[in-house]
Amino acid sequence: MGLRSSRGTSTGSSIGGAFGRRRVIRVHDTRHTCASLLAALDVHPRIAMQILRHSEIAVTMEVYTHVPSAETRKALRKLGKALDGSKPKPKGKKIKKRPGGCRES
Repeated sequence: MGLRSSRGTSTGSSIGGAFGRRRVIRVHDTRHTCASLLAALDVHPRIAMQILRHSEIAVTMEVYTHVPSAETRKALRKLGKALDGSKPKPKGKKIKKRPGGCRES
């Protein structure tokens, strides 16, 4: 269900967020996401400007496009792995089982 702005127009959709709170995603927010994804995919800025229907390249590049630095991407990958829930593989020598149940190191 969309929410209504003060003008009575729909501003976006609510989706369930963390801890049961609702997060509103406005259609306008998807424009920022689109611009950032196009930049990350190395789409020429003029093409992105046309897709977003902007009349000035500065609007596309300075207002809508948010490209994280390499360090930011590295930190987010690390965070994603930490939140993944998978346990890191133990480092060290593997113990192989021999036929008959005896262990070999």
